[in-house]
Amino acid sequence: GASLSRDGKHLLLYKQHGWNATDVYYRPAASKEAFRPLVEGAKAQFSVLAHKDHFYVATNQGAPNWKVLKVPASDPDFAKAKEVIGEQADAVLDNVQIIGGKMVLTYMKQAHNKLQIHELDGSFLREVTLPSIGSTGGMSGDPEQDDAYFMFSSFTTPWQIYKTKISSGETSLWASID
Repeated sequence: GASLSRDGKHLLLYKQHGWNATDVYYRPAASKEAFRPLVEGAKAQFSVLAHKDHFYVATNQGAPNWKVLKVPASDPDFAKAKEVIGEQADAVLDNVQIIGGKMVLTYMKQAHNKLQIHELDGSFLREVTLPSIGSTGGMSGDPEQDDAYFMFSSFTTPWQIYKTKISSGETSLWASID
């Protein structure tokens, strides 16, 4: 598959090798040059999120529960990538997003989700308080806007949509099924 970064600067090309490995190639969107490998030939999965001048790479390489690496887009030498979110021993990283200038991580822990907010350098800010143990549909929002939304459900609660402020953690019910 292929994707264009939100700011329109980077093209990313993914080559899947079954369910176990991903090669990732990149190039500037305005360029006609050939795609260059960001990561190629590794026996692991990779998902890349381009934000401003960095690539945030979620991978299970050396981390079965996944971790996040950060590499400058101007010199994306994967060998120099810096780990910003380490693997958690008791939870699997399901999703990484940039919302409100922060990293929003969705984890699966003991058959329920948890949402965490981190600075772009990986430092932990807070966990988003969920109504109870249950599932989220991840979080949706703009990389530059403070407002974000997430869906939540549990065995006793149908899907509800919550609005949250990334900067403060203030969360309120936005929509529900009556």
